[in-house]
Amino acid sequence: MTKTAHGNRREDRRARRRIAKLGIADFETVDDLRRRQRDLVRRLADAGLDTYGMRRLRNCSTDRCARKSCSEACPFAAYRLRLKEIPAAYRLISRAAGPIYEVRVARGSWARPIGELAKVSLAAATQLNRRALDTLYIDIVAVGLFTVSAALDDQTPHWVPEIHAIVAGAEQEELEGAFSADRASSEEFSDILRVKKVENLAQTLSDVFRRDVQGWQHPWQTEMPRPRPKKAHRAEYYRWLLGLSRSLVVRYGCDRHFNKLSKEPRVIRPKKERPYPHHLVRHMFGGEKWQDKDPQEYDPTKPPRPPRSQRPKRVPLPDDYYSRSGSLPANDDKSWARKSAQDDRWSFCLTAGTL
Repeated sequence: MTKTAHGNRREDRRARRRIAKLGIADFETVDDLRRRQRDLVRRLADAGLDTYGMRRLRNCSTDRCARKSCSEACPFAAYRLRLKEIPAAYRLISRAAGPIYEVRVARGSWARPIGELAKVSLAAATQLNRRALDTLYIDIVAVGLFTVSAALDDQTPHWVPEIHAIVAGAEQEELEGAFSADRASSEEFSDILRVKKVENLAQTLSDVFRRDVQGWQHPWQTEMPRPRPKKAHRAEYYRWLLGLSRSLVVRYGCDRHFNKLSKEPRVIRPKKERPYPHHLVRHMFGGEKWQDKDPQEYDPTKPPRPPRSQRPKRVPLPDDYYSRSGSLPANDDKSWARKSAQDDRWSFCLTAGTL
């Protein structure tokens, strides 16, 4: 046994002890992982993906990976990720202030028919999670997973993508308002949302971070058992996992190591004062602006004039103003000369045109 393998086994035992201290029941055993691994290799072989890299998946174990890069499709890789994610997420959520809720969100537009799982958009779900929580403007943290389940009991079998996360720091009404759709879904499948208070944080985190293929279970019908996907469905699910270029983990308010990030406070700017709508005064009945004036005579391009009694009085000029000054203004004679020459040219043009 190499030093690396020995160190990995020792770390695996430590991680399992941490999981046991959290009180998580029904955590998968090595036998469960090997059974899922055999099913993975067989389904990929039936789908025509029996390549050298895929055959190496059967050599993976809890302390080593047989491929150059781990994939979340491998049961042992998913197992090692859960051993790291659950204690770190538990530490993050338990230290957060405020209530803790389990959130499940599914949009009808995300659903895809059986055979078109590759068209599921992980970016759309991540964007929805970020935008919804951004609207709350409070210090919250959220961790979860983007999961895909096979709805086989429905009249139209399809894949149901959803966000399964745990949010700490917000009330139930706030979360329901943030994740609720603005309008009713026009798709064939309806939108689904449930916000439930977390009773056992460790067990809920274990359920959230499961990456194995499962049948769809409605959030409001948890007492019903999950249907087991068929071989073709499991093969399609494994191929989708192998083709992913990003992680399925959904986070908010923390980094990829589940360390809390500091969020800048919301800047509330004063509202800009809007100008008075003078162009709408003619349509305002009973207003003080035009109480004694016909609205149809109002000029919308300028403010209404005050009543005549309130206008400033004009001082008339004396009759002998220019005679007492002795002459016209400085450039008045030149301007009159230019106007006379202009009038002569216009008269000539009109006469020539008439002839």
